[in-house]
Amino acid sequence: MNTPSDHFGLSLVELLIVISIASLIMLSLNGMLAMGLQANQATQKQNALTRQAQYAMNLMVQTIHASPHLLLPLANSAIRGDTTDDHGVVAVTLNHTRDLDGNGIADADNDEDGQFDEDLPDDANNDGRRGIAYIDDNKKNGAELSRFFNNDDDEDYALFVNTNRDEDWFDGIDNDNDGLIDEDPPADMNNDGCSGACNIDEDGDGNNNEDDPEDDDEDGLTNEDWYDSVVFYEKDGSLYQRIPVPWDENADGSVTGKDYIESILVENVSSFVVTRLTSDNTTPQLIELKLELTDPEGEIIGLNTKVRVMGY
Repeated sequence: MNTPSDHFGLSLVELLIVISIASLIMLSLNGMLAMGLQANQATQKQNALTRQAQYAMNLMVQTIHASPHLLLPLANSAIRGDTTDDHGVVAVTLNHTRDLDGNGIADADNDEDGQFDEDLPDDANNDGRRGIAYIDDNKKNGAELSRFFNNDDDEDYALFVNTNRDEDWFDGIDNDNDGLIDEDPPADMNNDGCSGACNIDEDGDGNNNEDDPEDDDEDGLTNEDWYDSVVFYEKDGSLYQRIPVPWDENADGSVTGKDYIESILVENVSSFVVTRLTSDNTTPQLIELKLELTDPEGEIIGLNTKVRVMGY
């Protein structure tokens, strides 16, 4: 007679039941593992997209905050981008500490006299184009390719009409009534017919009014210290950074505002919007940056912040 202790094995039916239960458990575990992996991959992609957006935003904020002067957006065209046919752009002058060539002289000091942006030419950026080269400054006429009228720094001209150039000089007044102040100066930056400012001895040599009204810093040279423009702009889904350099980058035999390097700061840009929140040039400018990235699978990361142009 057999007792229960004599049964050491499982019947075929019992074995099949055990295998079925184990298979269901394994399938469930595999599904949970797959879902976990997918969630982890999605999180990694989102984190990577966030890091890219944060890197680009932080670099723009640091650059803008360290700049002494906001060039774009212009006060009368404050919003500079959306998700349709417009493109965001922000431009500032180079800060006074950068020294890319390591010669001990700030790159923004073009004439190496210890002063900055004090002797602008007619073409304030010295790049041979209206406004900033290849950038649509006023959102009306497209990116500027023409060399004609390159002294129209705010691009407020009527097409093919010889007007509205060098019409807003440095005096703290909106001389051309366009909502901007001191944004389109002539080579005589004060427009007073004097070297430097009339009856002021800028260089301390005992002579108040020297010979050339275009010699704004009275150093015997003219038009040799221009705006070095740092530009961030969106094009074809990428955010570009343009940095002026103190060497002959374009190999034309001279160092001017045409010498700069461009690089892609971040890709997958679905929107870049820059808004100028303060419209005059008498207080530190406050602007808002909005940057949105969308990866090929539709993941969206959006950042926005406000930054003031302070010059330190």
